[in-house]
Amino acid sequence: MKATFKFILSLIIVLLFQTVQSTQAAPAFWKVKSKTAEIYLFGSIHAGNPSMYPLPEIINNAYINSQHLTVEVDIISPSMLKSIGWLWLNGTLADSKTIDSVLDKDTLALLKKTLTQYKIPYTSIERLKPWIIALNLESLNMTSAELKPQYGIDLHFLTRAHRSRKSVLQLESAEEQFGLFENMTMPQQIVLLKETLKNMISSDDVLGKLVKFWSNGDIDSLEKLILSEMKSDPDSEFFYDLLLTNRNRKMADKIAAYLDTKDKYFVVVGAAHYLGPDSIIRFLHDKGIEVERIE
Repeated sequence: MKATFKFILSLIIVLLFQTVQSTQAAPAFWKVKSKTAEIYLFGSIHAGNPSMYPLPEIINNAYINSQHLTVEVDIISPSMLKSIGWLWLNGTLADSKTIDSVLDKDTLALLKKTLTQYKIPYTSIERLKPWIIALNLESLNMTSAELKPQYGIDLHFLTRAHRSRKSVLQLESAEEQFGLFENMTMPQQIVLLKETLKNMISSDDVLGKLVKFWSNGDIDSLEKLILSEMKSDPDSEFFYDLLLTNRNRKMADKIAAYLDTKDKYFVVVGAAHYLGPDSIIRFLHDKGIEVERIE
């Protein structure tokens, strides 16, 4: 698997990106409507920096004029405290096992080396399952690249929605998202951790390209960079189906149901969910729903 593999994982939790904002173009943005409802679709970058703002006026106005903000998960809801408890409870190895009992010698050595680089005691993670170690390392990698979750697109809109008491809807729950990893077999979790460790050092160039393409609304380049190699690699294809295809189909079902209401919705989910042949947009098209890109 290539360096772009971990980007898909990063879109699932509160991570990602540094950016250079373009004055020539804007991030991709779509609209779906029925006789009674309007839905705006916007791809999120889950972490970033101040140069991402302000967002284009057309996007900001669509948010303001919507009654509902829809996200993958409301990450600032008080209920997240319960979800974090679930995460750590289910992310611990059973029977007092430690991570060195499930990893091969080389992977364990690389893990310890990486932890040392980030000044993290091995004892603080030795009881954790491979998947939760991988997600935590990924978060550290993004932060080390001067990326800040507080500048993430989803958090930006969630903060505004909570302050103004705008309705916030969820397409998933935190438990559902974490459950994707928890339900992996141990060999699959180990593959995830190995690939995360291998890609810890070489992410800056890839992230720079991702941010540039996102800022310019260049979805063709984004799709090529993010998805092409995942679809061609057997290990990656498993994660592609688990983290994108299956979730996109379910999200599209929920979004389509909004068309039967009389409200306006502003939907913010990870940018990768709008890309490729198995995207939310594709599944909406399959239902006979027209999706218009707003330029």
